[in-house]
Amino acid sequence: MSFLMAFSVQLQAQDPHFSSNNEIYPYHSPGFIGTMENQMEFQTLYRNQWKNVGTAFQTYGIMGNAKVYKSTGSSLSVGGFVINQQAFSYQNTLVNLMVASNVKLSEGNLLSVGLGAGTRYEALNPDELMWPDQYNGSVYDENIDHGEYFDMEKNFAFDLSAGISYTFIDMPAAGDKFPTKKGTFGLGFWHLNQGKRLTMTEESADIKSEFFGSFLFGLGEGNNNALNPYLLGMYAGGASEILLGLDFKLFLAQGGEYSTSKTIMTLGAAYRWEDAFISKIMYQFSNIGIGVMYEVNTSKLRNASNGFGSIEVLLSYSPAKKNFSLY
Repeated sequence: MSFLMAFSVQLQAQDPHFSSNNEIYPYHSPGFIGTMENQMEFQTLYRNQWKNVGTAFQTYGIMGNAKVYKSTGSSLSVGGFVINQQAFSYQNTLVNLMVASNVKLSEGNLLSVGLGAGTRYEALNPDELMWPDQYNGSVYDENIDHGEYFDMEKNFAFDLSAGISYTFIDMPAAGDKFPTKKGTFGLGFWHLNQGKRLTMTEESADIKSEFFGSFLFGLGEGNNNALNPYLLGMYAGGASEILLGLDFKLFLAQGGEYSTSKTIMTLGAAYRWEDAFISKIMYQFSNIGIGVMYEVNTSKLRNASNGFGSIEVLLSYSPAKKNFSLY
């Protein structure tokens, strides 16, 4: 019984985390809703984590945001995400809807404030867990009766979030290729109502705070290349996560003098402190992008995972029209 309780609490202590952090802004803060240059953008992703460690985490997600109303110097934007994560006999589904007000402070400077609300569904089937009695002396055998039986545990919880961000952009004279400089910095606060989590101890969710900052600056003649360093920091209930990354972007083609179509390749690397090194390659053509991220595990788990962390695939879609842009 003590084993089950420890296993359950450990699972509930974390929300899903990803490799493609600077491509999935809605997941970090409601304050990032509506900060994109185009009117809307959407992402869908799949993550397979610790493949060598039995039935480990598999995560699916879809998210997006769009500007739905624009007036002089401001806009109203909506967004959200649905993320489902499963491991062993545990399932965690997050659904969040967000709304944000985007205010143009001056040319190229945007302040956004957002709120979010949603649900968190968690389910755990203790009968499907691995028990010490099912170890036959050499390997785990799921066909051995473990002698412990529990009902399926389920929990729905209401979830509140809030966030704020500041974005600036200094476009080149022609308005194409990469900006001379662009920066996005924001804070996100999750589980503000501290609803109950699915654990044997009736644990409440800790308030999770996030900082995400991204800075891009153009390089080369005509800003046809760019460097994009970024930093993600998270803290909740005594646990913290820090990730530092750097992308190198190559502007391969522009559709024409009056076209917003463009082709961009991104090569990147990141390090999640005391956890994993991340490599990244992404290709964007016009309004469609596809990226693949791979993690090499550096934590103590590497002894079980043989160094393999996770593979993550991201698909994105962002219509090229800028008629709703406040920049």
